[in-house]
Amino acid sequence: MEAHILPFPQSMVHDGGAFQPLSFSTSEFHFIVLSPDAVQIVSSLNGDLVEEERLMATDGTPLGMVGDMVRVAHLLYTSNCIYQVGGGRAAAVAARGDAG
Repeated sequence: MEAHILPFPQSMVHDGGAFQPLSFSTSEFHFIVLSPDAVQIVSSLNGDLVEEERLMATDGTPLGMVGDMVRVAHLLYTSNCIYQVGGGRAAAVAARGDAG
């Protein structure tokens, strides 16, 4: 298998500067990249941006991502919530921190 460098899609690069993701995860055919204001899903086959989910202030401050290999899911955690990534708007999968 030959290695290829895939540049970040231009939508990830702000003000022409270097892009440094907060967190990064992979699936069978995608790279999942967390930036301070969005989650981007990029095809590992051709480098195309497949999906982008913008984060809102009410989502909280993005902190990181983890892959759940048992459920084959990717989770984004913020200061307020945990979200499952992919398939449209990220779905809240856990109650907000004030749930007791």
